[in-house]
Amino acid sequence: MRHMSRIIGRVLLGVAASMMGLSAAHADEARQAYLMQVRSALLDSPLHQLRGRPVALSLDECVRLALAHNAKIGASDHAIDAAKAQQREAHARGWPVFEYEYRTAPVPRDLSDAAGSFFSGDLAWFHSLSLKVGIPLYAFGKLSIAQALAERGVVAEHEKKRKEGASAVAKVRQLYYGVQLAEELAGVSQEAIDRLTERIEIDRDEARKKRVSPVEQLRLQIVRAEIEKQLAEARTKQRLALEGLRIQVGLPEMTPVTVTSRALHARRVSLASIDAYLQEARTGRPDARLVDIGVEAKALEYQLERKKDLPDIGVGGFVDMGRTIGSIRGITSTDDFNHPFRYARAGVGVQLKGRFDPHGGAARIRKKRSEYYKVTLERDLAKEGIALEVRQTFLEAKAAHEQVMRADESRELARRMFFLTKSNNELGIGDSREYADAVQMLLMTQGRYFEAVFAWNSALASLDDKIGLVPYAESME
Repeated sequence: MRHMSRIIGRVLLGVAASMMGLSAAHADEARQAYLMQVRSALLDSPLHQLRGRPVALSLDECVRLALAHNAKIGASDHAIDAAKAQQREAHARGWPVFEYEYRTAPVPRDLSDAAGSFFSGDLAWFHSLSLKVGIPLYAFGKLSIAQALAERGVVAEHEKKRKEGASAVAKVRQLYYGVQLAEELAGVSQEAIDRLTERIEIDRDEARKKRVSPVEQLRLQIVRAEIEKQLAEARTKQRLALEGLRIQVGLPEMTPVTVTSRALHARRVSLASIDAYLQEARTGRPDARLVDIGVEAKALEYQLERKKDLPDIGVGGFVDMGRTIGSIRGITSTDDFNHPFRYARAGVGVQLKGRFDPHGGAARIRKKRSEYYKVTLERDLAKEGIALEVRQTFLEAKAAHEQVMRADESRELARRMFFLTKSNNELGIGDSREYADAVQMLLMTQGRYFEAVFAWNSALASLDDKIGLVPYAESME
């Protein structure tokens, strides 16, 4: 019964195929070919083209899609572009910087009586244009430090993208396992409902012969109603998990998503030693590298602050031009450097520019030094916290694996108990109470087994996230 929906789908497809003159086998082949075509197009076509088309995905395909199309990872790409733009801006040596200014205004025609000429309306119209260019050449190491800071920014954004990738992979895996868990629980519940329904029908016939108490019949019906409630809850959680999976892999809205593997199996993975995971986290986890980059950036900021009082050296030039519409009277100086309204000036030279503030500069240097010491201590604390997270997740994974073994043993014992009770009922030496208890016990142990498998698989996904492992990392490029 757990595969009833799959069987019904194939039957309906076979009926439709017969109406079109095709066999059921050909229809099934056409269906598989269609799904394979859609799945193969996922990484080669814009995802918006898949809107409204059903898509069946494996776990690996979900991971690849999430790394290529997850919204948060896409946002990280824009952050990387912004950091690279800042890096290009920091490479300023040898690049000219232009400043320009244009002014226009009414001016008096008679400069010998400027105020009277202006307020009497005896005016001319003045235009001026100023253009300056400067090329930085040397800043006593400040330009190099600024470039190093910008490079750290690019590296940090790349690490943040890897962090988002590891987090997205962990979420996708947990959602995928959640869909499989809901499918397994729904299958177990449906199987229990079918068995109880069968038993209720048998007891109804026995009740007519007054061999079964009506109370026992009602008890079975109550148990069946509870299991039907659990089945409805499992289906609801499955729909929510599928919607969350759709969002994580970046598929458009109104795109039906299903999983290719509905069976939940425990991952066959042998845990390495805790020291191996700690070493991997220290070298590969983005958070560990980000705190190192933060300390390096603060050290560079401290060096830059100490050099701010040193001058900047560059070459530059300027051009100034001024003209009026209308003649000007009463001018005493007519050369280009003294004429107030008609001039053309230009010059080229070397500039040495700086600002020396001993009091404020010393305070800012002390501030940057203290910030550097602060982030150094915070880095040590952060790395201890990372190690603690890895240890906790490792222990949770180890405990989850042990729970899988115990739950599997309990499930086997409950299965034996159920078949023994069923055999007793068939021989007429059992009662409905024992049968209902056996069904409930089997349902409970099977549910706990699948929950243990889900916890084990999810713990492994979380452990990969904690050590910064990103499978198919090339999909993020």
